[in-house]
Amino acid sequence: MKRMLYRMHNHNMEEDSSTSSALHFLNLKKCLFPIVCCMLFTISMHTNTMMAQMAKDFHNNSCLVADNSEYISISKETMTLKLFDKNGEILLDFPVACGSNYGNKQKTGDRRTPEGRFYISEVKDASKWVHDFHDGKGTISGAYGPWFIRLECPGHSGIGIHGTHDSKSIGTRCTEGCVRLTNANITELKEKVSVGMIVVIEPSKKDIIANNGNR
Repeated sequence: MKRMLYRMHNHNMEEDSSTSSALHFLNLKKCLFPIVCCMLFTISMHTNTMMAQMAKDFHNNSCLVADNSEYISISKETMTLKLFDKNGEILLDFPVACGSNYGNKQKTGDRRTPEGRFYISEVKDASKWVHDFHDGKGTISGAYGPWFIRLECPGHSGIGIHGTHDSKSIGTRCTEGCVRLTNANITELKEKVSVGMIVVIEPSKKDIIANNGNR
């Protein structure tokens, strides 16, 4: 009888101990949950602030143009091309397509659009140019649209702003590295640019993350 009472007593103590531990764990979770959420929010805010500062620094360092000069600014964040006059007023504002992979261009074939400060080296009639995108469709006529505005990009060749045979691609990241416009827009832009004009290509937040991962 004494043994039975002793076992029941121990069993009840074990249950009380388990219940107490469970309550303690639940209380601990309730206390830690807001702390963890606060930490994650702080980290997120810090990351966003850091990304914004990096983009701002890039813009400030790259967007150095001569006084009284028109220039082109291309944003991989907003997927737009803007032509500014000498007073900083927007003359043209077009949607674009750019490199399918994120980050600054590293090598030929990486499908990245270069980032930085460049200038126009020549404007070519591309109406008869063809290209094979290696998508199974073979050689495409008019792949570059009517005009190819070539950019001087140190370490890289064949980079430019041009038209397209596929207007539905505008607004997406789908190119091999060049910047695409609709044929109507590249024709309008061509009339307002000249050799030597500065072109600034700014990264998106995802490009900045990719660039940091490549270091």
